[in-house]
Amino acid sequence: PDQRMFTQFVFENRENNCYMSSILQVLLRTPALQGFMSDIPRGASLHVDIVRSLSSLSQATKPQGRAITLILDPVPLKRAIETKFDKYRGAAHQDAQEFLKDLLGLLHEEFNRPKTGEASPHKLARQRSFNSASQDLDTRFGLWLSEFLRRDDSIIYDIFSGHLATTIQCRRTPCLNRRHNFEPFWDISLALADTNDARSIPLEYLLQNFFAIEHVDEFSCPKCGVRERAHVRRAVLNATNMLVLALKRFNYAGERLNQSVEVPEELDLSGYLEENSRVARNNRKKGLKYRLYGIVHHVGDLSRGHYTAEVRDDSGRWLLADDTRLSILPQRSQRSRTAYLLFYSRV
Repeated sequence: PDQRMFTQFVFENRENNCYMSSILQVLLRTPALQGFMSDIPRGASLHVDIVRSLSSLSQATKPQGRAITLILDPVPLKRAIETKFDKYRGAAHQDAQEFLKDLLGLLHEEFNRPKTGEASPHKLARQRSFNSASQDLDTRFGLWLSEFLRRDDSIIYDIFSGHLATTIQCRRTPCLNRRHNFEPFWDISLALADTNDARSIPLEYLLQNFFAIEHVDEFSCPKCGVRERAHVRRAVLNATNMLVLALKRFNYAGERLNQSVEVPEELDLSGYLEENSRVARNNRKKGLKYRLYGIVHHVGDLSRGHYTAEVRDDSGRWLLADDTRLSILPQRSQRSRTAYLLFYSRV
């Protein structure tokens, strides 16, 4: 592609809004969302100011037919979001992951297509359990999903949400009862080691830990009625189109974890699919490879700090966006102590 024809953009930082700017740098480069927001359907009602502000930003970042770098003002969008969440008023330091969830949640509410007269309140995860031994996992999931989509069904879910299955199995013989919980996920939060280890940890290792089998010493089994040991296993049922991974950079005491993480350009989720599901196997046939297109970095602590974003532009170059500064990266660093949110697109 002719790199001279690409439109680049940066954001003013007028109210310590780097948490917002870094997220917008990535969202406005998310093809499915960018295309939708640039041609927004008329008739927005619940959050009209938010939709208009975001649509205006999306329109501004469309190709201009010439090389140009725009300085955009995110404050109108911030003002609109402040009417829904008081915590974003003023210039206090905010969490970028929380902002991402809040923004997507509001967009989901706006474009929800519920099949009943009442839509669900703003919640990004709802969970339900199924214990019936007369139904296999896919049947149970189908019942759960049908009920879920009656209340929550939007283009935002189509783009960003997948589905996890959590299976709890009683270890008492001959019971071995399995209980399944299903839930949507908008992101996956990966725990870092609370250690000063100087070595770099592969992202794949963190994913393996997230999906590893957990052992529970005391589980109250609903079938045999005995408190017994159990195994808990998480797996992917439906893969998301846009995968967001969050690295937990703070421990429970609020202390920062600066562990270096190896962030690969390509990622494959096929090893984390539910083995006993036709739905999951169909996902495998479609392919579960992802390509990195954005990273939100954070430096500082919980009360103050700064966010920047590494993004892949339309020509394939990696750029570093730091408020109104935009620079071309000769090569993206594979290891990072500041990477916080990782954005992958399904290929």
